[in-house]
Amino acid sequence: NQQFLMERGVYPTPMTNFGQQQYLPASILRNGNYLAIARFDGLDPMIMFGTGGRTGHSAVTVWEGNTLYVVESTDANPFGKVYWPPPYGVIRTPWDQWYQQAINASYHVDMLPIKPELAAQFNTTRFWSWFKTVQGMPYGYHNMLYSFMDTADPMQNFPQPIDTNVFTWVVNTLDRLIPATQEGVSVYSLFTQALNKRLGTSCQTIDCVLDALIPNGKNLGEAVAIPEQDEWMYGANYSMVCSVLAARAWQVGLGSALPSFEGSEQTPKDNYQMALFDPGFFNTTNCPIGLTNTPQGTYLSLIHIS
Repeated sequence: NQQFLMERGVYPTPMTNFGQQQYLPASILRNGNYLAIARFDGLDPMIMFGTGGRTGHSAVTVWEGNTLYVVESTDANPFGKVYWPPPYGVIRTPWDQWYQQAINASYHVDMLPIKPELAAQFNTTRFWSWFKTVQGMPYGYHNMLYSFMDTADPMQNFPQPIDTNVFTWVVNTLDRLIPATQEGVSVYSLFTQALNKRLGTSCQTIDCVLDALIPNGKNLGEAVAIPEQDEWMYGANYSMVCSVLAARAWQVGLGSALPSFEGSEQTPKDNYQMALFDPGFFNTTNCPIGLTNTPQGTYLSLIHIS
């Protein structure tokens, strides 16, 4: 997986040496801190390859009273070893418990501390009131891929050699191989339901979608490039993958401190490139291991396990 990411230009050559841990006490962490997470297990590298980013999972820290929680949207790995324990979907986990589970899961975690002026504006009462309305909702497969399928003809943000024609052939073929289900991994849950939102259709198959595109004068690439809307619901649930939940957490917690944007369009790369973070928070005192200097400041390599 690491070799693949280097070959595709997602990670530099050679990759950063992994194999270190730096525990952070909850007392120094802020509301809205971002956890940029990677696991070199096949699934995350595909997310990195598709988005062009260096992480595949997202989470945010939020205090409630004297307890710091990690808030995230997650699911059991659908493609192999299940490395994260239940419950799944939109969940919260106390910080110390999450940290140990991250070690057990062989996570690579970077902590991006939010700017102090933003942390001071984070409204925890408003956030937890909202969180209770979405807690337990299933992982958002419906918009998992739409967050980075934003351009069409050519689909410039798809990894080469994928273009509209290749993409159409791939999803049409997969639609015949993977049975349609309401939840979980299938072409219906990953593509078709969200296309129905965009086109005003009720299709069960990609063939149906392609037929519906003809009178609209659109191809499949143009249809999937229509932005996802935060207010869209799939059944009784909002559809939030990990990066979307993190963005929605900032939207709710920070309110008018942020410009208006669709959280449902955020990839992990979009999140860690936002101008929310404090580049000078970490130093050799609070981070004796794992501190990395960049032109944008310093960041903490919290857990790196080879």
